[in-house]
Amino acid sequence: MPSICWRLNYRNVELHSDTKSESVGVMLRDGEIRHRHWLGFIDEADARLLPEACPVLLSIARYRNEDAAVSWVDLPSDHYVQGCLIDAGVYAVTRGKVQVKLVTKVK
Repeated sequence: MPSICWRLNYRNVELHSDTKSESVGVMLRDGEIRHRHWLGFIDEADARLLPEACPVLLSIARYRNEDAAVSWVDLPSDHYVQGCLIDAGVYAVTRGKVQVKLVTKVK
C-alpha cells in the first residue's frame, strides 16, 4: 500500500493504511484546512460506491506509492491527493490499490 505524509511544524506525520489515532488536513472550498480522522486508503472504484462520500483534497507534503524502496515524492504546492470524506473521517483514494490519486486544485 502507499503512504502519505503531512507536516506538523517540524514533524513529519506518516500515514499508512493501518495508522490509527491520527488526522489529516482536508482542504475546504474556501481554502481553509480542517483536520479529519484518518481512515486509511480506499480504491477509487470502492469510493464511488459509498453513498455518503464527498470528494475532497488532502493537504499533504509528500507521498510514496506501493514500492517502499522508492523514496518519498514531494508534492508541488498546487497538487493534492484525492480524498474521500465520510462521516467517520477521510480516506486517501488510490488507483488499483497501489498508487495514490493526485489532483490539482481548480480555481
